[in-house]
Amino acid sequence: MFTSGASANLELALTVTDADLFENVLGGTQLTVRTRVRVVAPDGKVLDEITSGGSAPVFAQTASQGAAAVAAEEAARAFEVSYARSAAVRDWLVRNKIAPPASVSIPGRGKTLVFFAAGAGLVQGGGDGDVVFSPSLRVGASSGRFVLQAMYSTFTSSFQAVAPNSLGSVLFSANLHINDFGVEVGASFRISPALELRIGPGIHLLFGSGGVDADGGRQTSESSSKLSPSIFASLSTTFLPFRSGARFFAGLEARAYLFSTVDMGDFGRTMPAANTSLVLVLGAELPWTPSQGRTR
Repeated sequence: MFTSGASANLELALTVTDADLFENVLGGTQLTVRTRVRVVAPDGKVLDEITSGGSAPVFAQTASQGAAAVAAEEAARAFEVSYARSAAVRDWLVRNKIAPPASVSIPGRGKTLVFFAAGAGLVQGGGDGDVVFSPSLRVGASSGRFVLQAMYSTFTSSFQAVAPNSLGSVLFSANLHINDFGVEVGASFRISPALELRIGPGIHLLFGSGGVDADGGRQTSESSSKLSPSIFASLSTTFLPFRSGARFFAGLEARAYLFSTVDMGDFGRTMPAANTSLVLVLGAELPWTPSQGRTR
């Protein structure tokens, strides 16, 4: 954590609070170990109690001792992370002049950040109005009240196609596959140090293709594309901060697509590529620290 000329003389009192063997759903045995460590100051005051746990598979009766060692090591690593983030321990070290604040403090969220995230959500209104699953990726940056992000998502919905030369009397099921590339700008509002609301407009390029399985093979229409304006809003919270200033975040992101109709001429249809989406997002943010020019 840091180098200090003075010794903290903190006592770590370890208690194994629980150890269980249980059968996995898919077969096999799992060993779990849960521990509690009391961090005690030289004057006997308990600064913090940190719980952690670990687990390991047990492949044979004779391997239980090895599994216990693996589970204990995993619990120890979890303790290290929690100990480094303990506010009570940090304050005691600084107050007793054992550690400088900069070496044990976690910095607040910076004004300028870069972020990347993956999403899993639902898109409504594509094709004939299906609600379908859509994975997505996004990268971006924020500075003060300004946020910019680029994203990609893909999804497939269904629609009723019109057979060629049928005068609209013969219908069959087809699917609509969409690739969505979008750029969005907006305003960012920090409701609290960890909770953030973002809202703004964007523009999305929707590449669509229609297809149907027939006679053992896939027949595909000519591809169609459309530029669609959008409005998005997201609410996210950060967690697990690091001393580097990096943090994880999770949130919900909603989006409305405007004028998103695509033309599937080979199937005699026009239809919206998407109307709305709701996405669960998980990612990480990093503080932007441009390198300073060298001085002589």
